[in-house]
Amino acid sequence: MKPEISAYPLYSYVSTRAGCDPCRTIYLCAPEPDCRTVQSLEIFARESGWQEIAEQEGAVLVAPAAPQGWDAQPTTVLREIYQQTRNRFATRSGEAIWGRMGSLWCWETMLYAVGYGEGAQFVGRTLVDCPNVLAAGAMVGGWPSDFRGGDLPSSHWLVGKVSPDYCVKNREIPVKAWFYVDHAVQAEQAAAYFRSCGGSVQVREGSFRAEPCLSWEIMNQCFARTIRWKNGPDGTLTETSSRADFYNSPRFLRRSAKWMGTTYGYSVHLPEGLSPAQIQGLPVVFTVHGRGEPAWLFTEKNGWDLLADETKEFVLVSPDSPGNIWFAPRDAQIFPVIANAVQKEFGTDPEQVYLTGFSNGGMITREVGLRYPEVFAGISVWNAPKGDTFSMMQEDSGALAGEPGEALQGWINAFKDGHWELPCAFFYGDQDGAAQPGENYLMPLFLESNHCSATRDGNNLVGWKPDEVWNGENHYTPEGGYREGERFTTYGYRSTRGDLAVTVTMMKNMPHGAIREQSRAVWQFLRHYRREKGSPDVIWSEKE
Repeated sequence: MKPEISAYPLYSYVSTRAGCDPCRTIYLCAPEPDCRTVQSLEIFARESGWQEIAEQEGAVLVAPAAPQGWDAQPTTVLREIYQQTRNRFATRSGEAIWGRMGSLWCWETMLYAVGYGEGAQFVGRTLVDCPNVLAAGAMVGGWPSDFRGGDLPSSHWLVGKVSPDYCVKNREIPVKAWFYVDHAVQAEQAAAYFRSCGGSVQVREGSFRAEPCLSWEIMNQCFARTIRWKNGPDGTLTETSSRADFYNSPRFLRRSAKWMGTTYGYSVHLPEGLSPAQIQGLPVVFTVHGRGEPAWLFTEKNGWDLLADETKEFVLVSPDSPGNIWFAPRDAQIFPVIANAVQKEFGTDPEQVYLTGFSNGGMITREVGLRYPEVFAGISVWNAPKGDTFSMMQEDSGALAGEPGEALQGWINAFKDGHWELPCAFFYGDQDGAAQPGENYLMPLFLESNHCSATRDGNNLVGWKPDEVWNGENHYTPEGGYREGERFTTYGYRSTRGDLAVTVTMMKNMPHGAIREQSRAVWQFLRHYRREKGSPDVIWSEKE
């Protein structure tokens, strides 16, 4: 580790397997005196097995030094180290997400800490004072004894500015805390505290040492399947599938399709309990992952599969992109190819195919919708940044163009010349620094193409006024299946026929993320539309 990468002295190890998948960061808090110097930390990281675990798991290992001991360290130190180093670990595999210019993507949703002795006490104090930072913490031979930090207001780490009514305390934020102690009674008070927070707590009793077999147990049983989704001020603690879990799950049928020499994997989820005959004629919903978030991690995130099981109304398709990023020039054609393959295999309705995507997946969603509108009866774009994937593909940079490039403009012109209708549901987070509705230069195009009524000053178009506004009181109610309905504000725009053709939803206290109830809201919008073969117009029908 170059000393200038962080203001704190630390030892780090970057896996040679880390590349395009999101990287876990494991913070190793060594006992005293092993924590005193970077040299002693390197020895401890190797002998405890954590360096080898990081290598095998494609992770980044960070071991902070505590020269004056852990009692002298503020409990915010792991958060501060993450913020300083998150984009500064260079790939050793030669692979990295496009747009990161060779740096690994250390996800803030996948941070874990393991401590030993005094380092374990520090991890415990961190879980009390900064519970929203870590997805899981393991403590070997140590535990916290001061819980006063639980009564402090949440730092709302994942959202820079929260609404005035957000009054969550640290003790209300669930954490995953595992203890390895000589006698269970030693950690009894700490375990009771973390259980009261609503998290996952386990206490293992026995004689434990900092050795590889214990480290692998912590990795496999405590860390590997735990994530804190970035979908609110403090995130949501969730157990998720590993890559192997997902690809071996009977819930998802693995298929592949080829285009221009490239093979694309995709997963199909059929509603539980339906026979092949009952699947015949069902609509298809595509859920498209964003940059850096592979389909094995993304597919279950937004609950589309659970909604399919609940409603029995659609088949879910989740495609994988090469390198965990979508580019329209390379990838656009694969969507109609997959749609056709799914229709042939399962007998789904070709007039009811819907495309939804998040972030970079939202970008490709709106671009594929413009290029192949005849395939889709409606689309939904979630948290899509400005710019286009044509421009993204040209340079390995995080910069995005402010206007559509020449290639995308050609698709826009063809879409307009064809007089295509394409209903669209847009979603944005009110605290999303990556995407805001004012940056969506394609919004007027969708409003015009769907014949939404515009406000005019003589012959000049001056804007659109929503025909209706939905919120948690008048639409997103508990009776409708929404537990977080108060976070939704939807502006609806109707076509001249009276159909709700475009919606723009703002999510309260939302960073660059999504909650599962968005899938429910989107399905209630899309399911009304169908497109007869070859028709530029869509048909809206009333449904229960």
